Amino acid sequence: MLKDNEKQDYRYIQMPLCWLQKIQENPAKAIDQAISFGVVYYASRLNADLPEVARQTIYQYTRGQDNMTALLRQSLTQRINNGEIFFDEENPGFTSYEFQPDTEELERLLNENPELKAIAIQNYKLHEATRQLSLKPMPDHIERSSQPVADFKEKEEARHGRQPMPMIKVDIAFRFKNNPQNLELFLAYVAIKSLLGIGRKARQKGYIRSYKKTVVGRMIGAKDQASLDELLSSSQIAREQFHKYGCRYHFDKLIKRLEEEHFIKTFYSNKVFRGICISNTLTKKQLAARIGFDMKLAKQRKEQADEVFNRYRNGSS
Repeated sequence: MLKDNEKQDYRYIQMPLCWLQKIQENPAKAIDQAISFGVVYYASRLNADLPEVARQTIYQYTRGQDNMTALLRQSLTQRINNGEIFFDEENPGFTSYEFQPDTEELERLLNENPELKAIAIQNYKLHEATRQLSLKPMPDHIERSSQPVADFKEKEEARHGRQPMPMIKVDIAFRFKNNPQNLELFLAYVAIKSLLGIGRKARQKGYIRSYKKTVVGRMIGAKDQASLDELLSSSQIAREQFHKYGCRYHFDKLIKRLEEEHFIKTFYSNKVFRGICISNTLTKKQLAARIGFDMKLAKQRKEQADEVFNRYRNGSS
């Protein structure tokens, strides 16, 4: 099982929105699998310099075999037994200040064996991912545990297209893995993160405007209407969640709790304003001002478009 070593806030991983369907069924197990998937996905986006891969491989094989994948360990042991390579386990490359082994022989072996090279690179990336995310290195568990998430994502994307990949805080994932009470907070947090999006455009806008049905649909793992209809027809748990939080009282209470417990920065909604606006960066006052500015700008654009249309219509008649 993965363990959090309590370094905080800056660590983020990504998971497919559809996996919330499984998290509702078995929260602790499915969140652990989501964390593992997030580590593997994070690792897949890292670069790997071959000398560093070789250096890390030698260090792990001679000093920490439990922290490397069983596949790499077994492959190296077989080649050592066959006389293809030799590691000096007594003095693998330590100096007074650092670990600097001779990697030339291993680099040659890796370049001559593409399959072994791929295994070593994957092991290195997993090690780097867990190091950067401050997680305990358990590569075999991580790969094994992540696979059901990857398989489910592929299955869902074959039916409903590309899945949103919300970015979530590692410490929040561990909080609900270790104590799944109030799971609705985690579901809503991931749902809103999937709507807020990732990247420069999302940061520039500072907030999202959405609707209760959309947020609740994403809470149960449905990215759009087609996937929502299918899920509601097949899952009793999803139907119960959707009907409960489709009620305005429960939804408003949930959004308020998200704000109070700092899952979101703030939100804006009233009886006149259609939908709900949510921000992770703006204060209540800033959000209201930004909404007012955007509504005024939208009104001006509509008036300009109407003017162009009327000119065209009058000129054509």
